[in-house]
Amino acid sequence: TNDPRPRTSLFFLKAGTRYEIQAVNTTDKSVLERATFTTWPAQPPVGKTVLLDKPGPIAISEGGTAGAWVRYTASPGTVIDGGEEEEAAITIENKAYVILENLAIRGGRRHGIRLKNVHHVIVRNCDIAGYGRIGQLRNGRAYDADGKPINYDAGVYLDGVHHLTIEHCYIHDPRNRANHWGYGHPLGPTGIFVHVAEPGGLVIRYNDIIGSQEHRWNDAIEGYGNGKLYGGPRCDADIYGNFLAFANDDGIELDGGQRNIRFYGNKIEGALCGISTAPNLVGPTFIHHNLVVNLGDERGFCGSVIKNGGGSTYSHGVSCFYHNTFVTAGKGISAVGFGRDKNRGMFLGISRNNIIMTTSAGIYDPYTPIVNDFDYDLFACPDGSEGYFKLSLPFENHAIFEDPAFLAPQTGDFRLRPDSPAKGSAVPVAGFHPMQAATENIPSLNRGAFCGYASYPFLPWRKVPAIPSATQLILDVPQETGKATATLTLKPVAGESQGHRFRILKNSVFDWLKVSPAEGELSPTEALTLSIEATSPKNTQIPLIPGAILIKFADGSSIPVTIYLRKVTTTWQSLSKAVNLKGHERFYTKTLGGLNSVFLDAPDSRNKDNPKLPSLDLEVETPVAGPYFIYVQVLCPQPGGNHDSLWLSINGAERQLCTVAPRPVWHWIRLAAGKSELFTLKKGHNTIRIFPREPLFLSAILVTGKKDLVTENPWRNIRSQLAKQPEGGMHDDP
Repeated sequence: TNDPRPRTSLFFLKAGTRYEIQAVNTTDKSVLERATFTTWPAQPPVGKTVLLDKPGPIAISEGGTAGAWVRYTASPGTVIDGGEEEEAAITIENKAYVILENLAIRGGRRHGIRLKNVHHVIVRNCDIAGYGRIGQLRNGRAYDADGKPINYDAGVYLDGVHHLTIEHCYIHDPRNRANHWGYGHPLGPTGIFVHVAEPGGLVIRYNDIIGSQEHRWNDAIEGYGNGKLYGGPRCDADIYGNFLAFANDDGIELDGGQRNIRFYGNKIEGALCGISTAPNLVGPTFIHHNLVVNLGDERGFCGSVIKNGGGSTYSHGVSCFYHNTFVTAGKGISAVGFGRDKNRGMFLGISRNNIIMTTSAGIYDPYTPIVNDFDYDLFACPDGSEGYFKLSLPFENHAIFEDPAFLAPQTGDFRLRPDSPAKGSAVPVAGFHPMQAATENIPSLNRGAFCGYASYPFLPWRKVPAIPSATQLILDVPQETGKATATLTLKPVAGESQGHRFRILKNSVFDWLKVSPAEGELSPTEALTLSIEATSPKNTQIPLIPGAILIKFADGSSIPVTIYLRKVTTTWQSLSKAVNLKGHERFYTKTLGGLNSVFLDAPDSRNKDNPKLPSLDLEVETPVAGPYFIYVQVLCPQPGGNHDSLWLSINGAERQLCTVAPRPVWHWIRLAAGKSELFTLKKGHNTIRIFPREPLFLSAILVTGKKDLVTENPWRNIRSQLAKQPEGGMHDDP
């Protein structure tokens, strides 16, 4: 659009508060414009309360006025069930000044709640599940009776709305599931579907939108009209404090107009990509103080934390990335693409003070328009190797390339240790920090989402009466017992004067999880311990099953805790240096970056059936038969796309193609053959043979019976073990 009007957002304003604002000419300090405004009230005036005692479906027939909203609620235990005949369990159309509060909603042929042509509506503290069409499954996708792919079924479906709030809701367990990219672009259910009308004013806050391995979202929050000015949240939106989990495409789509969109204080986990801005037509969009961890679709495939693009045709709006923390496999802030321009990955972006710990490029922007500006970010890799970025202009003059030194990433605590290089090294960003920090050299200002001036210990941002001892648990379930236990402690927030009732909520498919007590009261002075038990499901071979629980308080606030059930074949593992493997003498060896390595290369190596291909052979004695994981430490010459694969054979079986991340530094990668990263080994003696396909350097190989999460940082132990191993001799090219 190339709209020349200057615009920005104001941040961290208080509800129901009158503010004065003025625009000042920075040259002569003259006041260009002065105005006042008042923010929305936290609790609008309710003139009437309606008790919904009908089981459903329900069409809301009465709206209110600005001075007297109509509130719809239900008695405890009431479930509004839309069944499969009506399009939605609850429908509101052409109404205003309505509140839906404290409702349990099930069913609806397509949607839990459908809001069409409404404004000034609040959906608060509703439990929404069991909606959407099932259809017939063909080639990985679901189709309706007319043969059309099933898509856009939503827990809350927004159609032409403005001035609308969705808060404290739990959206989960749709009837259907989205396909992954192996079957084409994901299609399937979403938590919230967003189509916003002028003048905007959308607020989505403090919600838990939780998919599962059985019922993956397409996007947890999906936008309408990606390449249109009216696309996505459109304009003047605040999306904050949400937990968005387990999608086969994006955690959220912001794509579209993006005129003053603010996305902050959220946590995204278990999606292919975290946040999509492709394209940003108008801007600006502010993505700040978010935590994105453990990305991956149902196959474990990872894309980018933030995918951007649009090229010359669509990329006219600026996306601002400030004070985020990203810890995951995949890329960070990345040019991915939208449209058909040759430069379709081009985007306009500004970054400051992010911590980007990814297995691929922390920032990938091969176009880098002159208006882009990236600096003061920290780059790292989860395996301890050096982080990096790819830009075509010389930005990031103040970048840090060190481990950020998180407090306890294995339990979800991404605050910084006292010795972290990110502490005190951030640069102030106008409008984002308290006034006392808006000067140079503030020692308390940190890079990342945990900046040092706020007291919250975890994300998503929530005002809750307790602090959990962990927001991530990994329960190792041994193959022989099939069970594991853990505890979680809730510590009351200082200054609480009364107790708080709570319940434990979880998706219906998380029946492998039990929590005790399942409800009760949290004392204002004493900590409470929850006991957690996980039992390995027998109908799945998935080695790392994602799940979550909610600690839901009576006021609607909640604490989400991610729980991974990890099937462990055995705690045994084999760790070997490549220069110690049988056959290493057939290859050239070289010391790179302090590591001795084997250069995997041979003539006619792309021919899988070439009988003359040399191999590196690893002989292992496994204690039990079962699925195992194989990790390799590699360095790929550039261009990476020509050096990112090898052949693998187990016990003389057919050679399988395995790809690796094409990074120009030493890094660990978990091998996968086709769609599977599991390799079956027999009990006793096994031979694992690695053949060259494309030239790359190999330093070490690890065979293990368990799959590690990026946030566990298991590589510190691996490095110390490797350092103790003796090595075979180095030699020249044979």
